[in-house]
Amino acid sequence: MSQSAETPLSPQEAESIIQGLASVFFEANSKPFKNGAGATQEDHRPLPDIEARYHTLVEQVPAVVFMIFLDRGISEAYVSPYIEAALGFSQDEWLDDPIRWYRQIHPDDKERWNLEAAQMVLSGDPLRSVYRIIARDGHTVWFHCDVKMVRTEEGRPWFIHGIAFDITDLKHAEAELQEAHDELENRVEQRTRELAAANTLLQAEIAERARAEAALRQSEEQFRVAVEGAPNGMITVGRDGTILMANSQMEIIFGYIREELLGQPVEILVPQRFRGQHFRQLHEFFAKPMVRPMGAGRDLYGLRKDGSEFPVEIGLNPIGTANDMQVLASITDITERKRIQDDLVRARHELEIRVQERTAELGIANDILKDEMIERKRLEKSILEISEREKGRIAQDLHDGLGQHLTGVAFLSKVLERKLIEKSAPDASDAAKIARLVNQAINQTRELARGLLPVESGSKGLMSALQHLASEVEELFHISCLFRVDQDVLIRDIDLATHLYRIAQEAVTNAIKHGQSRQIVIVLSHDRDKVLLSIQDDGVGFTGRLENKEGMGIRTMNYRANMIGALLDIQKNPAGGTVVICTLPMRVED
Repeated sequence: MSQSAETPLSPQEAESIIQGLASVFFEANSKPFKNGAGATQEDHRPLPDIEARYHTLVEQVPAVVFMIFLDRGISEAYVSPYIEAALGFSQDEWLDDPIRWYRQIHPDDKERWNLEAAQMVLSGDPLRSVYRIIARDGHTVWFHCDVKMVRTEEGRPWFIHGIAFDITDLKHAEAELQEAHDELENRVEQRTRELAAANTLLQAEIAERARAEAALRQSEEQFRVAVEGAPNGMITVGRDGTILMANSQMEIIFGYIREELLGQPVEILVPQRFRGQHFRQLHEFFAKPMVRPMGAGRDLYGLRKDGSEFPVEIGLNPIGTANDMQVLASITDITERKRIQDDLVRARHELEIRVQERTAELGIANDILKDEMIERKRLEKSILEISEREKGRIAQDLHDGLGQHLTGVAFLSKVLERKLIEKSAPDASDAAKIARLVNQAINQTRELARGLLPVESGSKGLMSALQHLASEVEELFHISCLFRVDQDVLIRDIDLATHLYRIAQEAVTNAIKHGQSRQIVIVLSHDRDKVLLSIQDDGVGFTGRLENKEGMGIRTMNYRANMIGALLDIQKNPAGGTVVICTLPMRVED
């Protein structure tokens, strides 16, 4: 057997050993055991003297304590009531089904349990490991188990005793700590290292808490192991506040030797400033005893022998009878947990400050950008207005200057033509030709002036310009171009009217150039507080760059609309072609 213990077991070997161990249990439950020289008798070895105070204590311990006599059958198995709080199964349900515990082991942990349990059977060493168990409602509970198998003098398996601590909260806390660590690692590198170190310390604390005593043979030994195996400091206090029992963890946590605590008032473990309050709370607990945490919602502190204070978490459990009531207190040093919580609070506070500072900086930058955009828009509008005014000035110069000069030349040419005709001079035809050419130059000058200043001053200038645009398109391109206005739309702002005209002009140009339209309709109207300008054509509709609205003409129309605070919408016409709609919020004159 020693050789097998030293050699790693395969999963098949481990399962075979576990089945052999189970057969011992089922054989003991189904047939008598032969003892001595062939004499057959039921092997009822005297059970350990499990006293009432042991049961009371074990049933208050926040852990699953179990004991199985392999030669007595299921009737001699025991599991503490904590099994129902931890997994949702009652004691009877758990004991009535001999293999329920194996079915509830998490599938990913069963093979490892087989190996470790078989190793325990072969070597006789205690089994100390962590397993996942599936509760009645399907959620997973983590247990740290400490199990030992005790044999008879003949070497036959006698009973198995174990204790399992629910460490699910610690596992969840561990996961939350890791999540917080990941969240802050990019911003606070130094804090990350501290949290990693804290996590290491927490792991060490969990391992320390997982230790427990095993191999209980009698009631006093079982009582001692249950108390000594608890991962927290545990004391029993009487009604008068005297410490009646303390485990070894109390020595570690508080620095006292056990004998120094027994018979002393429990207030020696409480800082001076809290003792009066603690005395009242103790009496209130004995007046209404129940399982509960002490000082819920408040920070509790313990006092070590050396006078130092540290944060603690205390759970209270009443034990005994009404006439002999005692309180079992479970005390946990949460110094490391508090430090980690404080570090997280500080880190979150620092992060919030940084976010606020960055938000303020972005707000200032955004305000500056808005101001720059407003200024840029103002400058662009000024440049556009200056450009339009300069075009108007040039148009006026062409009309009033060059146009007048050409008109004078045309008049003189006509006079010269008549004089030459009267003299029957052969140069009369040349004079007539000069007059025609000058008149053509006059017409071209007028058209050029109109192109530079299409909208005349006056409230009806926009309507006149759009009507002239429609007529000009029909004359030049030989297509149908209509201008419709149901009622006068009077706009005195020459710059505003010019922008609307240019939008219509660009839309008509796109319809002819890109849409290959044969019919165009320009409509100008107003509705309450807005002016509507629409250009509808029967062309091929959106194609290429027009589909993505990337053309220079469309960008120009959008730009002009934005300059006057209008909304430009370009849509496909369901009947074919394109509809351009410019909506300008403003109140027009009646």
